[in-house]
Amino acid sequence: MKLLTPLSLVYGAGAYLRILGYQTGLNKRLKADARVISIGNLTVGGTGKTPVVIDTARRLVSQGKKVAVLSRGYGRKSKDDILVVSKGAGPVVSSEDSGDEPYQIAQSVPGLIVIVGARRVDTQAVAIKQFGAEVLILDDGFQHLPLLRDTDVVLWDYNDDIVSQSLVPAGRLREPMAALTRATHIVISKLPQDLPDSDYQSLCARLRAYAPDAVLDGCSFVPLDLVPLKELPLSASASVFPIADFARAKVLALSGIARPEVFIAQLKQNNLDVVDAISFGDHHWFSDSDLKSIEDKFKSAQVDFIITTQKDMTRLSSALLAGKIKDALASKIFAVRLHAVWRSGSPSYLGAQ
Repeated sequence: MKLLTPLSLVYGAGAYLRILGYQTGLNKRLKADARVISIGNLTVGGTGKTPVVIDTARRLVSQGKKVAVLSRGYGRKSKDDILVVSKGAGPVVSSEDSGDEPYQIAQSVPGLIVIVGARRVDTQAVAIKQFGAEVLILDDGFQHLPLLRDTDVVLWDYNDDIVSQSLVPAGRLREPMAALTRATHIVISKLPQDLPDSDYQSLCARLRAYAPDAVLDGCSFVPLDLVPLKELPLSASASVFPIADFARAKVLALSGIARPEVFIAQLKQNNLDVVDAISFGDHHWFSDSDLKSIEDKFKSAQVDFIITTQKDMTRLSSALLAGKIKDALASKIFAVRLHAVWRSGSPSYLGAQ
């Protein structure tokens, strides 16, 4: 890692100059005609941003608000500058075109508008003018500075050590820890549900040292249920199963996410017998040879089921629709749906609920 330190310093200098341009007014920022909530990270991937975006959107939609999620659509295959993923009734494009996370978000919240595009100043205009959005949620928006925000939420993974972090490529930080001063709220994600309050308060105090004015929240991600691959796209009448029904089942853990070790640990904590695991890089699109390897591993490991993440399920469902996964194998694939459980009952940035 020491060999990468010079590259980290160059990266850090570039990030600092870019932010300085916006702070000094050299680069202009747009004020949208809607409330803007940014939900992002200080580190690269794997903090649980998507479940928090879904939970936030679901709460606002349930209040009768017209809500739009604006995402860059990382990893999408479409080249459109602006692509409407959902007009409020679920995805109207494929997961390849939208990207896996926008597709997952669009599937999860009825009534939600989802738009992808690299320039949020452009997608916010579509959300407001075409769909009447009152609230804009910027998915992964902390480093996207051209659009001003009313609430700037940063997720911090409980499993990340605050002291030993380095800038990419040597470490996982996108910006120095001092950037947390821009955050209005910090959410400590992936908290163990049984974490003693003294430990939680100690962690809050260490983060507050970098952001004295930020409000701190904590949340855990708890398995809601298991969704069969063959039930996608998920309807209100779809068959889903409590994870407790799979206790002691022999499973193959399949994922293409930033932190597969956390996913595997979660399966074990819920008493699934993880016999083997296949892990790909984050946002990985499964090739024909990948699907063949997965089928071969399923047979050789002699497991009962393949358990994957909801984000991976969006990419697998595309392969299923293309006829690339045999029905017999598809019937054995299930995804874990997570929901956010807030330590204080609800996220503070949405006010009392």
